[in-house]
Amino acid sequence: MIHTAHLSIDLTKEHIVYKGNAHGHKSFNQIVRDNKLVGIQARQYTAHGVSKCSIIIDVTKILNRGNIVEADYWRIERFVKLALSNVYGDERLYDDHNLVRIDYRVDKKVPLASEREIYLHLYSKTKGSFKRLRKQNKYKTTIYHACGSIHTIIYDKNEHCKSQNREPYEWERDIMRFEVCLKNTHIYNKLKGTGEVKCLYSFFKQSIFEAYVQNYILKIYPTGDFHSFDLAEELISSSKYSLTIRRRLKHFLAKVSNGNLDTPLNKYYADFIKEDAYNNRLQNFEALNINPITIPQVYKIAKLPSLLKDLT
Repeated sequence: MIHTAHLSIDLTKEHIVYKGNAHGHKSFNQIVRDNKLVGIQARQYTAHGVSKCSIIIDVTKILNRGNIVEADYWRIERFVKLALSNVYGDERLYDDHNLVRIDYRVDKKVPLASEREIYLHLYSKTKGSFKRLRKQNKYKTTIYHACGSIHTIIYDKNEHCKSQNREPYEWERDIMRFEVCLKNTHIYNKLKGTGEVKCLYSFFKQSIFEAYVQNYILKIYPTGDFHSFDLAEELISSSKYSLTIRRRLKHFLAKVSNGNLDTPLNKYYADFIKEDAYNNRLQNFEALNINPITIPQVYKIAKLPSLLKDLT
């Protein structure tokens, strides 16, 4: 469900004085470490004459587990209040916090590193854009679709931990992670006019999490199982679709195999198809549980299960 959240809190002179009297020149992070509070870090700064505290919480580290549910919100609230009470002497600071970012996550266990590498290669062939999001293959083990206010990511958590020179936590080991990150502008626009408060509680909900998975992850990445080209063709041939539809699906499959999911729409080719026909083809593939992205022969694997089944 939730991975991390970023909160902003306004401080008064009394809070700054309390921190100085109680802790001297120690930073927020030093104080919470001294109190053995794991999973929270912060930076104190001044903007436009107002003292602020920018807090990042890692929900999985705080709870020491990967499975996060809606009911965990109250433990997180108590934890952050405890940290604020320790540092500034006032747990009520939490009540007026401003949520400026939240990262939702879906984790799928893939024990073999070689298979995680194949999945990343396959997902790199997804469409280059979705709504205002544009694909960015920044790193070999990470795939982004991003705009200024929201982004999705797929990455190999083992490799991510390796880049940080640390061992994975138990819930991170051998994980392929899908994330949807909501930034400040998106959160503001999402809540504008709803009467909802721009706070962590408003987004620490299973229904909200599922909606973002459905509207972003499942719309960007086809959900069918991956097959070799030959096996996918066989499955199409044995389907109950008409001969005409089967021919169209095989043609679509070939176009994607030689390029990516954008290729059938590319007007550079005389046989490009229009958006409505494209979406119909994708629906046909989904009904057959076939991902139109095929496994290259070099991997010598006929089939890989989808990582995107039963997410909501």
